[in-house]
Amino acid sequence: SRNDGTRYHSTGTLDYVGDWAEVHHLPVSDDLMLISERRNGAAGFSIFDASGLYDEDAGTKPRTISRFSFSGVTSPSNYDGYSFALGWQGRRYVYAPTGAQGLYVIDTTDLNNPVQLRHMSRAQLGNVTLRGAWPIGNMLILAEGNVQSSFQARIYDISNPGNPVQIGSFNGPFGYHGFVYGSAFYGGGSPVARHDFTNPANVVRTDLYPNPDFLNPEYGYGKDGELFIGHYPGATKWKLEGDTAIPAGRVNSGLVDDHAFLNPLGNLVMLCSDHNNDRKLMIGIHGTERDTTPPVATFTSPADGATHQNILSRVGISFTDFVDPITVNASPVVVRKFSTGGPVAGTYSSMMGIVDFAPDAPLEE
Repeated sequence: SRNDGTRYHSTGTLDYVGDWAEVHHLPVSDDLMLISERRNGAAGFSIFDASGLYDEDAGTKPRTISRFSFSGVTSPSNYDGYSFALGWQGRRYVYAPTGAQGLYVIDTTDLNNPVQLRHMSRAQLGNVTLRGAWPIGNMLILAEGNVQSSFQARIYDISNPGNPVQIGSFNGPFGYHGFVYGSAFYGGGSPVARHDFTNPANVVRTDLYPNPDFLNPEYGYGKDGELFIGHYPGATKWKLEGDTAIPAGRVNSGLVDDHAFLNPLGNLVMLCSDHNNDRKLMIGIHGTERDTTPPVATFTSPADGATHQNILSRVGISFTDFVDPITVNASPVVVRKFSTGGPVAGTYSSMMGIVDFAPDAPLEE
């Protein structure tokens, strides 16, 4: 954006990027990104088209398609009133938890004109301050997000997208921002714990490692049967084997200064910090072998073979690895009509290893 300040740094213009907020995961649909925003007197999100970065045409540039403001939010803070971690299903439904201001559900079918479907207050969410959203098909996981030793989470049935209905809850040890891998939620705290939500009415907690020796843990990911959890010194790696997590390596930054921002890339891991130090970005090696393991589907919503589903249902798949959003389309991931075997028209989105499909119209009965 610095190379075109007139376009991207001019307040009051559609392409202004100065209100982009700190996001803790990024939903993507093809070249479109859903970016949380915190503004002066308001908060919401923008739908950003990044295709201009990749089309080999110097005359086209990334652009903002539209922005949306949460109703009733006039004084967003670093934690409340804006959305830490948005969820997006296809290009149709946004789930935006905003902490003390509750949950917003927005229809983005018309990308140029998002429409609010529902607002649920914090009281309607059980008086829990929920900041992160993970939609997977007809299931929505909402969890707290903050520097705290334990968390609370809620699971909602969103088969009717504008009417979330709570169907489960769970809690456990925490770092700062949890993550979903396969059919489980991980809080990133001590002990290392798995919360299996296969049956959302009975989430099963398993403590995988009792004392991981974390120092201010914050973010994490699951990938190819391994967990990556960042804490202030850097990245930790854990091999999942049954009901245990085995320490499999660490990549330290050399500074104990919030290098808990991490991103595994093949056999490499990227470390970042938002503190004022001279090691903002580093790349380390967590393994010697090339990553040749393809993503494998490990969880779906609705479940395989499920019947009597809402005609407004979406389809969600959780994979064992990150998925390239450009490859998420009707070629590798096809939803077919039961009656004819033909494809169902719709849109796709992805977030790390989660893929969501949203039909363009209600499903056939």
